[in-house]
Amino acid sequence: MGHREVQIIPIVVGSLGAWDVTNDQFLKIVATKSYLALLRKLCVSDSIRWSRDIYTEHMTGHRQYGNEARDSVPQDNLMDRVPVKNPNRLTEDEIRAMVQAICDEPEDENEVGRSDTSDDELIQESDHDTESEQELSVEIEEEIEKESEITEEYFLGKDKTTTWNKIPPTSKYTKISKKNIVKIFPGLKSCAKYITDEKSAFKMFFTNDIIQNIVECTNMEIEKLRVNYDRPRDAKNTTTNEKCWLL
Repeated sequence: MGHREVQIIPIVVGSLGAWDVTNDQFLKIVATKSYLALLRKLCVSDSIRWSRDIYTEHMTGHRQYGNEARDSVPQDNLMDRVPVKNPNRLTEDEIRAMVQAICDEPEDENEVGRSDTSDDELIQESDHDTESEQELSVEIEEEIEKESEITEEYFLGKDKTTTWNKIPPTSKYTKISKKNIVKIFPGLKSCAKYITDEKSAFKMFFTNDIIQNIVECTNMEIEKLRVNYDRPRDAKNTTTNEKCWLL
């Protein structure tokens, strides 16, 4: 049997680079006791450090598929097939040889046939409405496409709220300037443009309502002081015209 090149699932092993194995080969590696021993030794080795994510992913896969794969894969000793000088301190070449030896194992055709028959036996009739399920899946796909189209139109900030348009707004009739041009015209603006003299300027600050309040409050004070005078003309009430002339 010739040397097979492994591919599909990447296994990153520290400084050793990357190996790729197929799905069936990955189950064989996970179900083999020698692989678990190799994995533990790699994790505690000083010269080679495994990524925590890769280690967790492999151990999770072993718990999920290990029992089923272990029943169909012979529990051989990998150390007998690959010469190792020191099992407690594996070299890079020894680790490569161990993984490659597992990947080069021939596939069992009986396992494939047995898995096909087991899948056929588990087929049961379903009472669910397939049309409703298809409609639901189509709606979900449409929503995902809409969200992807919306997100492609702008950049999203770190606060998940601020957005920036990827393409600036354009018009076929106007040309966008590279700088913000702010024009400030001379003269008065808004309601101030109706001021023509001092009287109109005074009316802008003191309206008729304000002047009326001033007159009423002034007359209240005059009523309090009127008892101090013998003649009424000495403490007469003020009027709006008088107050406007005074101001």
